[in-house]
Amino acid sequence: MSTLIHQLHGVAVRKQNDTFATWHEINGAVGKQYTFGELWAEAGAIAYNLHHVWGVKKGDKVVLCYDFGLHFFAAFLGCLRAGVVAILVYPPFPPLTKTLTKMEKVIKDCQPVLILTDITIMALKKVDELKPFSKSKGMWPKGIAFKVTNGIHFLPKMKSFDQEDILESDIAFYQYTSGSTGDPKGVLVTFKALEANVKINHDGISQKLTEDGLDADKVVGFSWLPQYHDFGLIFASIVPFAEGWRMHMMSPISFIKKPLLWLDLMSNHNVTFGVAPDFAYHLVARKFKEEMSKAGGKCPIPNLDLSSVKYLQNGAEPIRLDTQEAISSTFSDFGLRKAWFCSGYGLAENVVTVSWLNEYHLSTQRQGDTKSFVAVGSAETFHSAMDIKIVDPVSQQENPENKTGEIWLSGPSVAAGYHGKPELSSEVFQAKLLSRDSATDQDDSTTTFLRTGDLGFMQDGYLYVCGRIKDLLIINGVNYYPQDIELAVQSCNGVRPGCVAAFSSDDSGEGDGQLEVVFEIRNANKMTAQAVCEAIKSAIIQDIGIVPSKIVALEERSIAKTTSGKIQRRRNRDLLHVNQHKAVFVLDQSSKLAGEGNGHQKIGHNLPPAEKFDAIMTSLLGSDYDPNSGWDENGLTSLILMELNNKLAESFPATIPSTVPSFWCYKLIIYDGAPPSLGIFLPLVFLLWHITFTLLVCLSKWIVIGKYTAREVPVASIYYVRWWFVDRAVHLWEMLIGRYVMGTPWQWLFYSMMGCKVHSSVKLDCFLREFDLLDIGENTEISFGIKCRKFGPWCESGPHAGSPTLRFRQIRVGHGCVVEGQVGPGVVLGDGSKVEKLAAVPEGSQVPAAAIARGSPAHQSGMSQPKKKTEHEKQGMAVLRVAKIVGPLMELYLTFVIAGSAGWAITIGLSELEWRYSTLLKAFLIIVLAGIGNLLVCIPMKWILIGHRKPGPVTDNSIFQESIDWMVDYHFYTSILLLDLVANNAVIVNAMLWLLGLDIDMESKVWTEYFPPSKVDLITVTKSSLSVAHFDVKQNGEYRKVHIENSSIGHSVTIDGGVTIDSAQVNPMTHVTANIHDALTSKGTRLPLSKRLVVDLATPLIATVLFFSIIPTYEFFQVDFFVPLVGFPVVKMALALAVFCFSWFFLLILLHWVTYPSHYFFGARGQTKPWSLAMFAIYMDLHCYLWDFSLLPIFWGTPFFNWFLRGMGCNVEGQAFFFGIRLYDFPLMTIKDKTIIDSCIVSGHSWVFDGVYIGPTTVAGVLHEGSFCLANTYLLDSSKETHPMQFVPPRSIGEEGKHTEL
Repeated sequence: MSTLIHQLHGVAVRKQNDTFATWHEINGAVGKQYTFGELWAEAGAIAYNLHHVWGVKKGDKVVLCYDFGLHFFAAFLGCLRAGVVAILVYPPFPPLTKTLTKMEKVIKDCQPVLILTDITIMALKKVDELKPFSKSKGMWPKGIAFKVTNGIHFLPKMKSFDQEDILESDIAFYQYTSGSTGDPKGVLVTFKALEANVKINHDGISQKLTEDGLDADKVVGFSWLPQYHDFGLIFASIVPFAEGWRMHMMSPISFIKKPLLWLDLMSNHNVTFGVAPDFAYHLVARKFKEEMSKAGGKCPIPNLDLSSVKYLQNGAEPIRLDTQEAISSTFSDFGLRKAWFCSGYGLAENVVTVSWLNEYHLSTQRQGDTKSFVAVGSAETFHSAMDIKIVDPVSQQENPENKTGEIWLSGPSVAAGYHGKPELSSEVFQAKLLSRDSATDQDDSTTTFLRTGDLGFMQDGYLYVCGRIKDLLIINGVNYYPQDIELAVQSCNGVRPGCVAAFSSDDSGEGDGQLEVVFEIRNANKMTAQAVCEAIKSAIIQDIGIVPSKIVALEERSIAKTTSGKIQRRRNRDLLHVNQHKAVFVLDQSSKLAGEGNGHQKIGHNLPPAEKFDAIMTSLLGSDYDPNSGWDENGLTSLILMELNNKLAESFPATIPSTVPSFWCYKLIIYDGAPPSLGIFLPLVFLLWHITFTLLVCLSKWIVIGKYTAREVPVASIYYVRWWFVDRAVHLWEMLIGRYVMGTPWQWLFYSMMGCKVHSSVKLDCFLREFDLLDIGENTEISFGIKCRKFGPWCESGPHAGSPTLRFRQIRVGHGCVVEGQVGPGVVLGDGSKVEKLAAVPEGSQVPAAAIARGSPAHQSGMSQPKKKTEHEKQGMAVLRVAKIVGPLMELYLTFVIAGSAGWAITIGLSELEWRYSTLLKAFLIIVLAGIGNLLVCIPMKWILIGHRKPGPVTDNSIFQESIDWMVDYHFYTSILLLDLVANNAVIVNAMLWLLGLDIDMESKVWTEYFPPSKVDLITVTKSSLSVAHFDVKQNGEYRKVHIENSSIGHSVTIDGGVTIDSAQVNPMTHVTANIHDALTSKGTRLPLSKRLVVDLATPLIATVLFFSIIPTYEFFQVDFFVPLVGFPVVKMALALAVFCFSWFFLLILLHWVTYPSHYFFGARGQTKPWSLAMFAIYMDLHCYLWDFSLLPIFWGTPFFNWFLRGMGCNVEGQAFFFGIRLYDFPLMTIKDKTIIDSCIVSGHSWVFDGVYIGPTTVAGVLHEGSFCLANTYLLDSSKETHPMQFVPPRSIGEEGKHTEL
């Protein structure tokens, strides 16, 4: 065991129950705490798993890929204890394409055997891989396992493990240099070097604290530095643990967003020492002054007290001269002592720290200097075993005092070299001084030195760093390599390869310069030099993430190079600054933020809002800000974004509204450093999307059409187009949202917002249209959709000649009505009246109060006995409404839990699957598994909440029981979409319904959605075939049983409770009120169960077809292209939607080709049976959903729909108008000239039991809403109109071609 590990172990034992680290969230609250013992135990458990479970051997390399937090350090210690080489990487956060590219380079370079991670990163990976259109999902490491070391999948109380034979020369970890180029450099840190550097840092802090007489047990530190970086890892984690000091920590993201939180937490927790790079001190000083100015001179941090702070380390980047003064002058009134300042100098090649100095000391002016420098060390504080030399980088001879040269150092902290780069390692880590007597002979000393690449000098025993030989750029506290920037520039058209130089505008070492770029432009591109420069600016912003202050296009062969052809970056910078470059075009941008000195003042407070916004943007981005360009083009980096957010909050009452609120909410919960506990709000993302889409539909209605008014318009008119647009938008709302809120107050709220006069007590189980023309009284029940419009026949003369007409008329429904059938435009229903099922009240009719309307066309058939609700019942209805408000939210969370569990199971189970479409497959399987899970939940819900319901008097007629019935049925209806899609009429449906309590055999065929759990106990189905059937099992205060045996039930049949149907064939659109026996007009075809199961094999085939139908859209999103258009992302999304629709159009066409090959390819018209019953079953299952989800309904009422039908083989003679149609069997259809079909079902087939009959269908005239036509129907008279809700009987065999009388 190494000495360092032995020391850490001793501290963990001695201070086992003492708190080591406390993690603070962005609001300052405590998020996670570790005692020394807990952290050491988790590290031991990780070491045990590495060695004994995951098979990692000593010396193997393991990547540590963690979110900001305490688990990273536990994993790092676990690697040390196991003798495993830890590879430190930046956590992959958005933009993932950028961060994953860096990780990929590191992994490719070091070839690790395992990646350790936490739940947050693993969740991010799984979510990203599930997104079908993510550009980064394929960039996650392949062929290497991810192992989560925290959360429910890891138990830190497991056995510990320590590798006993660790040597001082063994590698402890790789520290990859930040901002690495395409050829990353991994610094090899040995256990010896790590231990020595820990001691150097300990000495620096301890000296300062000892001077103040502070007990080691009372030392409290604070850090927001990233732990994967050497500065944060050593200074803020390893050293405090090794010395038994307590630490408080937070994420660097929290600091960037709320810099003053750092001060607040140091004050609240009596922090003794802290550590940060130079830019952070200036940032907090400036922010503090700004906030104090806003507060009228009051301290922005309540009870701020910094008297406990003894030591603040400034390192990791060049130190500005005014840093010490900026902090002291700002915070001296709040208890900060004068001697707080500690400078430091270090680099990854020496683990981290080279030197430190616990005083603020400036150099005296030297000849040629334009300023003084801040000392970062002294001979008195250098580690005893460390030798620091100032060397001429060319002659490699030691310089005398006061002369600038390259800093060389030797000592126990120097790393072993760079991984996989022996030549570079020898050059950098094995340098030797040359003798002063000879320019070629080496010094007699055998000492080898590390060449730091930094320029410095010694003066009076103090070390000063004054510049860099290497061309590292430091901008806003972040390191950037010029090679990365130059590579991005060279990727642009018009740039000569190898002729680019990127450098800082100020190479003084203060780190406050801006990026400048010069490049040679090809002669052929001189005329478009400005466009080339702007393209370069966009490329740098996108690839690097910083905004260049100046981009200069140069003449060919004019950029400064060495004789060997290498770019001279500093020489090019000097030439640029004295205007000696041969510039073709200069693209400038302000290099400083305007108004930095008085940032607390609001900008342009007297300007109009648009100009005020532009003024703010110009102050942040410079005079080059273009209000017509996108965020990325203008260079909205993360640091500038923070500034922008603050200034907008000052100048406007609200910040920038999100274009897509739900996506903004999703990013807030998932990405923006939010605590994992926010994941509980993830389902609200879907709710927010529903709300946003609903508001957009409402807004479009009021903008496009305003209020609906009674009128008649031709289809060929602008008003029709306006109505059509809104109607189709409402249709989308019904399909995507309405089905999930039907019957709830959410639906009532939507209709009220759309202008409908509907009382809040109305019970809705349907959809409404033409909202302003509707007036619905209180306590009314409506279960059949109401539309206040009707299409009229084709006009032959008059102002509307050559076009159908569309009439709008008001509909009034009185109080206490029951509407179960159709109500035409202009109808007035008296109070207490009832429209029975399958009834159709003609246009303009008036139904007297308490009357019953029956039949189509409806006629009065008796009087109803409306019952007024008592006050108790009204209160109960209020309770039910509350249940219906909460129900959808509970359903949303339940679905989220089930889908989340399914997602975790699928992604873990298929984690090793590598296939181009593996992400699509996983998403598809998650949907399937979640659908199955939702269905299975129905079973215990039904039996626990409802139980077994028996015929007889209703004994549970309470509002509570009604609420329970509704919630169970609601879950059932929202869960069966998948089952309806891939397995309708299959045996699996029977099994599912049987588990719910339906008395059904496995030979019958039924549609799932018409057997809700609240009714199934009261229905028996044996050896029968049912299409769309409604059961009214609760009548007159009793539950009544329905028996169906050996019968075939047609479409849209209503069956009253207490009815028995035995050996009967019931026509479509029939209301069965009495028993039916021995009424079979056709024996039909009966399939035995064995053959039914063969037909049911179509289910997995349907699922496979649907899966592959998504691939074209997926491939479209993989194509990386850009068109310089405003709103291009919206255009691209629209194109993707078009690809998806086209895919399903094609699938619909293919489906018909396969189902009717003889009709399409051989012209056969006399066929009466499908060639394959299984294929026809697939056809029926898929047709409805392809029809809806291909968005074909969007094109109802347009010429496109007519073209589509003709393309599908439908014989459309002349002009025709289709709206709200469900059309089957295209090659069997003939549509006569000037036919109008509105919201009807027209097919060329009919079912009797398991048998299918197909035949031609011809329609003409006007088919009004609810009409139903089967195979062998002939409507030949174009002057005729069907009644609404009318079944048109087919002709019998031998009478084909004869007109069907209506």
